[in-house]
Amino acid sequence: MAQMTVEVVGKQFVRKYYKMCSDEPENLYRFYQNESQLVYGEGSGEVEPVTGIEGIKSKINSRGCKGAEFNIASGTLDAQPTMNNGVMVMVTGTITKKDDQARQFVQSFFLAPQEKNPKSFFVLNDTFRIVETPAVVISSYA
Repeated sequence: MAQMTVEVVGKQFVRKYYKMCSDEPENLYRFYQNESQLVYGEGSGEVEPVTGIEGIKSKINSRGCKGAEFNIASGTLDAQPTMNNGVMVMVTGTITKKDDQARQFVQSFFLAPQEKNPKSFFVLNDTFRIVETPAVVISSYA
């Protein structure tokens, strides 16, 4: 079997992740392990990371993503190899929750190889941010 590239790993992971996020968010915690960390924020405010399966389950369930549409076709997906055979993935796109307008987001994942099966990965670090765009940008040039 040919070795999978980081691009293939990133694309396969993202497809599964966002499908489960929309269809079965209550099971999304399965991508994480006890040492995993998650940050979920909106706008520019500071947010404390959540660590461990139980904290991550709680944060995921509070986001209200069931039935949400994630559109990354209009955004980007970048994947890079990291030390120790991990994969860094960055995604940009839009999320549309039920009865809400589309909002831009950026999400980065560090996928670490699983100890028992180094060809499989888990989410060690996950940072999700809704990007708020200012209504009016005023600039002046001297």
